Amino acid sequence: MSQNIILNKEYFKNILRTFKNSNEIYFLLDFKNLTKNKKIKKQMKLPKKTKRFCPKCNERTEQKIGLVSIGHKRGSLKRGSLIRAKKRGAMPGKGNKGRYGSKPAIKSWKRKTKSTTRKVIIYLCKKCGKSRHAKKSRRVSKILIE
Repeated sequence: MSQNIILNKEYFKNILRTFKNSNEIYFLLDFKNLTKNKKIKKQMKLPKKTKRFCPKCNERTEQKIGLVSIGHKRGSLKRGSLIRAKKRGAMPGKGNKGRYGSKPAIKSWKRKTKSTTRKVIIYLCKKCGKSRHAKKSRRVSKILIE
């Protein structure tokens, strides 16, 4: 048989008919899963502790692995916000409103393109208590620290 086989239902049905009488089951096929294009979610498993070099202690120490927290959103009435500027009476009258004007059409600023986010791993030394970020961030949907 050739290396490039076209996957279609009739081809597999004929193969299954030939092996129907034999005792051994060579393969099972689910035609629904063959036709669907499922997106594979990226998951990553990491241990809770690891041994790494700590530059403060100048030796290999046990370090706890964690994720850098996202933090919190800025308040709506903070300095430089659009709502605060409107309440204080900025941009009255007609004409161009400058930076307080309308946003562009929903083209690039609102559309979400990436399905995953960048996660940064942080290592905390148990001896001295200093923490260091990983050199590179990882694009993963979920990191499981076990």
